[in-house]
Amino acid sequence: MISNSDRPPGDQKEPLRAVQDTPSAELHRSSRAHPLELIDPRWDSFLLGGFSIILFAIIHMSIDASVATTSIATTAYWLTFIINKPHFMLSYWLFYRDYKPGNQRKLRWWFTFASVPAAMVALIAWGFLKSEAWPFQWLIHAMYFLVGWHYIKQVFGIMMFRGRYDGYIFDKGLRRCLLLNLGSLWLLSWLAWNRSGQEYQFFGVKYHGLEMAQWPWTALWVLFSISGLGLLVLLVRRYVDQAKWPSLSVVTPFVALYCWYIPSFYHPAYFLFIPLFHSLQYLVFAASLKRNLIEKQIAHLQDREWRKRYLMMGVCFGGGLIVLGALFFKWLPEFIDQRGFYDEAVLGTTLVAGAATLFINIHHYFIDSVLWRKDSPLMK
Repeated sequence: MISNSDRPPGDQKEPLRAVQDTPSAELHRSSRAHPLELIDPRWDSFLLGGFSIILFAIIHMSIDASVATTSIATTAYWLTFIINKPHFMLSYWLFYRDYKPGNQRKLRWWFTFASVPAAMVALIAWGFLKSEAWPFQWLIHAMYFLVGWHYIKQVFGIMMFRGRYDGYIFDKGLRRCLLLNLGSLWLLSWLAWNRSGQEYQFFGVKYHGLEMAQWPWTALWVLFSISGLGLLVLLVRRYVDQAKWPSLSVVTPFVALYCWYIPSFYHPAYFLFIPLFHSLQYLVFAASLKRNLIEKQIAHLQDREWRKRYLMMGVCFGGGLIVLGALFFKWLPEFIDQRGFYDEAVLGTTLVAGAATLFINIHHYFIDSVLWRKDSPLMK
């Protein structure tokens, strides 16, 4: 983040900070102490993982993992639908509408803008035209591999940002140990589904685990344990030397990720809610960012007109994201699937819905790797 004194003449103020320097906006905007607070630090801690930790305890204490949970599955589906699907649409909006790549970032932007979607479209088209399942099977494996990378990167970024915001700076040793711990947890959770050749289904497409050897599983558990112990030692040493502990908003997403991803903690009912909790984490930052951009856009208005425009834009934008999520994840794919233009005996009956889910999820991971870098124009 650069200060005003460091900004070149004529350079535009960053979206996250510009609203704070506008007198009319200062009179009307909410009482957030920081431009990337969605509500306030206490409530944001629940959104960053607190709710998922509470539900983790409730489900593990009250629901047998072997019991059918249709009502819970239905609840998880609809909650995820109204939170998780819009969070994908919000990332697309920020990337294609609000993100302005500088010269030094154009290659990365073009790779995400064109190369990644073109490659996926080619694979999906091949599968449809040739009535072959293997392109979809490999996209499924890619999605489940990359989702762990995406989740741990989000948690790591939250911890770095909140730590800096709260005055708890992670030094190089802490960062490396944390990344090692989170990375090994990601690979452990992915490997848990690929130790055998068990058959699974994704929107009717059958695929199998990769039948990985035993030694990576053992090695990753050792690495996860050692890095976790090392992280604890470094945190205690920091406390002894500087009398500092990381704040609740730093620790909460870390503990939540453990609840989500440690294989021995797996519970089929809880597993259904994980995308919802990930999306809530995301919205603390992405929705705050979009709110700041809206506040900047209407900063010239006063009093009643400011509040009227603010509410109207916020409701329309949020409602629009829900509609777009429903359109691209449900309505449009289901409409095309009902036309039955592909070999349903080989590819199932809901392949378009599955292909849309694969495409949007994988592309979203790459979009976020551009949007939320520390050198991103939106983050300065």
